[in-house]
Amino acid sequence: MKHAAVMAGLALSLMSGTAKAAYIVNIDQVGTNVVATGSGSLDLSTFSFIDNGGSGPTVNASIGSLELGTYTDPKMRYAGSINGPGSFGTGSDFYPDITSGSLVGINAQINTLVVPNGYVSGDPLGTSVDIFSNNTFATLGLSQGTYTYLFAGSGESTDTFTINIGSVSVVPLPASAPMFGAALLALGAIGYGVKRKKAAATA
Repeated sequence: MKHAAVMAGLALSLMSGTAKAAYIVNIDQVGTNVVATGSGSLDLSTFSFIDNGGSGPTVNASIGSLELGTYTDPKMRYAGSINGPGSFGTGSDFYPDITSGSLVGINAQINTLVVPNGYVSGDPLGTSVDIFSNNTFATLGLSQGTYTYLFAGSGESTDTFTINIGSVSVVPLPASAPMFGAALLALGAIGYGVKRKKAAATA
């Protein structure tokens, strides 16, 4: 039973921890089109609101800029510390032919993020899509690889914005997933302890 108590305590400790936010974009060649799909959440606690600017849905690999989703006005632009690659290719401005979802974006050159008007830090952003018809990575000037941007100064809640070009990475888990796993671990440990205790009593 002592073992079970220790495992339960560990599970509760994991459940009380702060979940890190993350936003992931996968850019893939799908037939004759390039499709960018993004989802996740963003922690804006270390960012400052600056204006309602932003270029709208576009990709400019040469300056590390990408905005996904349907154009909305107004939108919110935040400035903060973003550490990561200055570019993810050589392309200039390209605009998608089809878009859907909330407008979400990053510009690594000027350290800004774009989110929908009224967005609450840490909330799920849903799924946003840009489709560049009759294009390839080459025509858009995209270099295949994984590009991770870290938002500095967030402590335990340090956030990331990851762009995967040409390869699918792990989709961010909901914040509740680690808690659910920890709870199952605790229940399993408690059940194991009870079973051993019963076995000892009947021996």
